[in-house]
Amino acid sequence: VSDGAFYNTDVTPIVTVSDANLVDSTLTLDGQVYVSGTPVVAEGNHTLIVVATDAAANTSRTMVSFFIDKTPPVISVTGVQDQAFYNSAVTPVITVEELNPASESITLNGQAYVSGEPVVAENSYSLIVTATDASGNQASLTVHFQLDSSDERLVVTLCISPLAPYPYQSP
Repeated sequence: VSDGAFYNTDVTPIVTVSDANLVDSTLTLDGQVYVSGTPVVAEGNHTLIVVATDAAANTSRTMVSFFIDKTPPVISVTGVQDQAFYNSAVTPVITVEELNPASESITLNGQAYVSGEPVVAENSYSLIVTATDASGNQASLTVHFQLDSSDERLVVTLCISPLAPYPYQSP
């Protein structure tokens, strides 16, 4: 493992302590005794400390901190729903939940979009949100919606064929 590194899988630190006159060495992971080569599976911040002492009472201490995050970011969108039609302006609001964010991309029809900006023009839209955390976990969410706010009245034309049977009978 490397100091300050982020991992999206379990890690197995291998510790080697060498000195011609080594008397004692201790390994701890998060304050508990650790055996070199044991997989670390729990998500979160971890601190591995190695202390070695030689016959002359010289002591060496090494500390390595690392973070395990196997969970991708959680993306949510409010203000619009996938495959919905709207007859007035909408305001999509994007939320990305992540403890260790690295990058985020939000586009509306291929152009950069800022969460919370109103969408007012009639059109079909594709809102695409992608987020990546420091461990490399990635999540993506796409919401398609359409805005049609025209005042045009719907015109319904009803054609009745004179040959079609009439389903109504008078009493």
